[in-house]
Amino acid sequence: MIDRAMRLGSALLEAGRRSAMVLRVNNVVVSTMIQHAGKALQ
Repeated sequence: MIDRAMRLGSALLEAGRRSAMVLRVNNVVVSTMIQHAGKALQ
């Protein structure tokens, strides 16, 4: 029972780490797109 809970917890941690990395990459892409759009509008 404890073993299953620990495995579930580590799986959740891994999923959280992956989604955090994806969010970080998305933020970088969006910010660069906004910067390019701003330069094009000027």
